[in-house]
Amino acid sequence: TTTTAAKDVVAGDWVGLDPETERVEWILDRSTSFQRQGARGSRRVQTLAANMEVVLLLEPAHPRVNERRLERELVLAHQSGATPLVVVTKIDLLRRPDDEVSVASGVSPDVDVVGVSNKTGEGLDTLRAHLHAGVTVAALGASGVGKSSLVNALAGREVQLTGGVR
Repeated sequence: TTTTAAKDVVAGDWVGLDPETERVEWILDRSTSFQRQGARGSRRVQTLAANMEVVLLLEPAHPRVNERRLERELVLAHQSGATPLVVVTKIDLLRRPDDEVSVASGVSPDVDVVGVSNKTGEGLDTLRAHLHAGVTVAALGASGVGKSSLVNALAGREVQLTGGVR
């Protein structure tokens, strides 16, 4: 039999493959998922990622934390069913990074907030203490916020390509 299951697979899904055809035959039920409304007025919900246990919400400290964007990302994270963790990046660019970490904490009640610098390594050990082996983590944030750089810093080697901020 043929299936259309493959078209519905997203990052994080656990799937069953037919070994002969190498086709996705089924998708296990998702424990958590990022979802959004389909584009151009579509009523269909689009799933973007699944089965993450922790969602890192990355927000740059420089020039300042965007409180409204962080609030929207927190809503997405809570709706997904995963545990949100706010990561304020680029703290090395500020004289008083604790101010921006405090701003992020103010809009993130009952959510841990960690300030990090991918360049200097500051805060990475604190962030690592929140992450555990065997836990699936997703990173959410605007372009240029440092998602790939953070993954590389946590991995201790380049596993994601990075580019300069334009």
